[in-house]
Amino acid sequence: MFCSRKANNKINKIHERSLRLISQDYQSSFEELLLNNKDITIHQSCLQKLVVEAYKAVNDLSLEIVKEIFPLNNLQHNLRNANTFYCENPKTNKYGLNSICNRANQVWKNIPVNLKNAKSLTAFKTNLAVSGLIKCQCPLCNIYCKFRIYLNFSFCLIVYLVYTFTLI
Repeated sequence: MFCSRKANNKINKIHERSLRLISQDYQSSFEELLLNNKDITIHQSCLQKLVVEAYKAVNDLSLEIVKEIFPLNNLQHNLRNANTFYCENPKTNKYGLNSICNRANQVWKNIPVNLKNAKSLTAFKTNLAVSGLIKCQCPLCNIYCKFRIYLNFSFCLIVYLVYTFTLI
């Protein structure tokens, strides 16, 4: 989750090789292997574990040290996003934007409300597994394009499809 793009690609390559070995499928793409084996990437697995720890912190199910890592906002008003974590304004990438508290806050905001309001931890985990992939805005989930800007994956996919169909 907090590794470089190069390290993440190596992790995904090892994951792909292990899935190929297990399923004896050497023709499919990595995404097809993940779908066939009902698996998710290591990055998504880490995000799910982070969200589970955030859920525990919000609902007082975790240890005190975890509550110190994920401090809650003390809001005096009833707001829609009242259960968010307190993070200071990030001044650097390493200790600000890429901190675990800031990442948990970003991921927690992208989770649907019905998932946040689960009655128990087991219900939360099963709903999280059923709901699918978590939206993430980290540098690993954004695609680096030729134009030296980071774009969202869906936008790059649309641009790629338009470009390929215009060539046909």
